[in-house]
Amino acid sequence: MARQYTRIKTPRVLITNAKGGSGKTTLTTNLAAFYAQQRNVVVMDFDAQQSSTHWALLRGAHLKPVQVLPGYKPNQLNQTRSWQLRTPPQCDLVFMDTPAAMPDYALEEVIQYSDIILIPVLPSVIDIKAAEQFIYKLLQTRAYREKRIPVGIVANRVRQNTKIFNTLSRFLTSLELPVITIIRDTQQFIKAYEQGLGITELNRMSPTDRRALHLLTHWLDQRVFPESIQLASVNDSMPRSARQANSVNDASSFSDIASPSARIAESTTTTSASDTEAFATT
Repeated sequence: MARQYTRIKTPRVLITNAKGGSGKTTLTTNLAAFYAQQRNVVVMDFDAQQSSTHWALLRGAHLKPVQVLPGYKPNQLNQTRSWQLRTPPQCDLVFMDTPAAMPDYALEEVIQYSDIILIPVLPSVIDIKAAEQFIYKLLQTRAYREKRIPVGIVANRVRQNTKIFNTLSRFLTSLELPVITIIRDTQQFIKAYEQGLGITELNRMSPTDRRALHLLTHWLDQRVFPESIQLASVNDSMPRSARQANSVNDASSFSDIASPSARIAESTTTTSASDTEAFATT
């Protein structure tokens, strides 16, 4: 039986995928910017390219601060890794941005320090194959088998009503993991990054993007801030009619985002003890 997971004081969300360009930094920075509106947020940048670090440096003084720690730096003399990766006082939430093609020992390490895992997946044959191999590898790690922490999939940079989206839908449906949301392919994320912003901090945000982020943040809130589920919710800034239409308590709310021919069932359950075996047979 899987161990009951208990949230630690400062929850850490790991955003990872072995494939480069899958949107790990985009997801990290946008979630960090959103939660920074009402929380003390830290980003741990494990990527030597320092994309999250560069983004944080672009943030204006008028914006809510997001502190970035250099997780990519090697241990200093007489300093343990746990000490190096300690969170600052008053930190409420940590997002961990990781590089592509992490060695096995590094993947084990970041999972060990994590409480939730998000895996962005792009709609391309190469990305789908890479994601398949990576997810199987992740579920086989010792750290995951010991912790059994929640794992969620994010379909990223999606153009619906395309053949490759249908291929991605079939792949995601085959997984024994919850698919949290679908993020559309839009230049808004690039514009936001160039200004050190999250997409929610832009002057305009489309209802589609708002809803996609709402599904994701609600899923996270249920796991890291269950005592104040309403505090960090994109829904709060929406009209009442829109909030009702976008309620994630509605079992069909996630599939409504996808095209009718590519229904992907929403799931908010954590991974079970049979996840690895079930995925290995797909």
